Amino acid sequence: MAKTRLAARLGDDGAAALARAFFDDIWATVSALGWAEPILVTTEPEAPEWRSAGIRPGIRSIWAQSEGDLGARLESAFRRALAGSAAAFAIGTDSPGLPADLLHAARAALAESDAVL
Repeated sequence: MAKTRLAARLGDDGAAALARAFFDDIWATVSALGWAEPILVTTEPEAPEWRSAGIRPGIRSIWAQSEGDLGARLESAFRRALAGSAAAFAIGTDSPGLPADLLHAARAALAESDAVL
């Protein structure tokens, strides 16, 4: 279950709905960039909600998340992404409202730097 700390206050369904809303928001932002190829990295790549037409439009690439702590999981995703691209971003779903302008700026900064936080 997602958002376990909020479930005590929102209930399981409310916490799940919030997690879905956060995901939908950041996915819509990244999908609209035009220059990005969004890839969903998840512990449940075969979950029906990722594949159902109309529920999550635009999800073309889904990768299974590796094992380990957050650092190990991020490293694995970056290694895989950078094997086929000159640049990669990792954006958590807890970033609703992330301005697209910041992503454009990060992309521009990557032209002059090895990493951008």
